[in-house]
Order: sequence, then C-alpha cells, then structure tokens
Amino acid sequence: MWKIAIAIIVLMMAFFMIGLYVGGGVYLLLIGGSFGQATLTTLMYLGEFSLTHRQKMFLPWAWCVTVAFTFLPMGLTFFALLIEKNKKTNFHGDARFASKKELNAFKYKGNYQ
Repeated sequence: MWKIAIAIIVLMMAFFMIGLYVGGGVYLLLIGGSFGQATLTTLMYLGEFSLTHRQKMFLPWAWCVTVAFTFLPMGLTFFALLIEKNKKTNFHGDARFASKKELNAFKYKGNYQ
C-alpha cells in the first residue's frame, strides 16, 4: 500500500508541473494570447497585476485547471479503488448443487436416490 501512496505523490508532483504549464496556457488563451507563450512560471508572475486589472479576473480559472491536473492521479486512484471494492467476487463463483431433474439428464445413479 505504501508503494501506491508514493506513486500517487510522485504522479501528483509531475501533474502539478504539467498543470502549471497548461494553466498558464489556458490563462493566455482566455486573455487572447497564444498557448505557445506559456511557461511554468506564467501563473506565478501574474500577481504583479493590480487587483483592478481586467486580465486578473481570469487568473482563478487558470489556477482551477492547475489544481484539477494536480489531483487527477489521486482522484483516478480512488475511483479505481471504489470500482474494485464494489465488484463482488466469490471464491466458488456461481456454483450450486444440481437438482434431481438435472441429474436425470445424465442418468446419474449416485447417492441422491
């Protein structure tokens, strides 16, 4: 279980870096720029704008994209674990005893008579 936890943390760090890039690109697209100009620090340097700057209202949406990318590995892992827990498996499968009528079809003359 600890291996899964470490893998999730590593994936979250990697997806955070991807999310910073994609979030910066989304911000640039929202303000009419080009996605290709996005860098890892695009969102971090936008704090230099004043609070009344019009472009600043798009900044929370870009951070939402970054947060969504960050928690994507953990969310998918929890979803997969929930799906696995709901699947009811039995060691014997759908095994049952045969009825007399079913045994007569094979002309079985065992203990059931």
